Amino acid sequence: MHTVRHQRHTTPDGVRKYADLEGQEKKVDDTLGNDTDVNNIVARFARTGIMPPSKEAQYADVTHLQGDLAEMITKGKEAEKELQALDKTAKEQKASQAKKDAQELKELREARKASLEQQPVDNPGNPG
Repeated sequence: MHTVRHQRHTTPDGVRKYADLEGQEKKVDDTLGNDTDVNNIVARFARTGIMPPSKEAQYADVTHLQGDLAEMITKGKEAEKELQALDKTAKEQKASQAKKDAQELKELREARKASLEQQPVDNPGNPG
């Protein structure tokens, strides 16, 4: 946090101004307040005829969101059912994979145990 050095207020013509206030803590950075105020942007455009620079606009296809409330509710319920079915399938696949992994681990342990039982044990007290 930093110390507040100004307090915002609006002049009669709608422009935001900042008054100095020393020693108060502030959590918001208002340094761009005048530049981002829509009223100031419109007033500046009315005076100059120039809009401030901006990023390129993005347009998305939202036609699938069109419809009345009843249609949207029905689509939402259908989507929820599909999600539940996918969730059930994913859980079943995970359980199946866990069983396969457990069986493979068991087989590996048995094979290791069998290979250790077949190897002769060296007798450290009887040099060859």
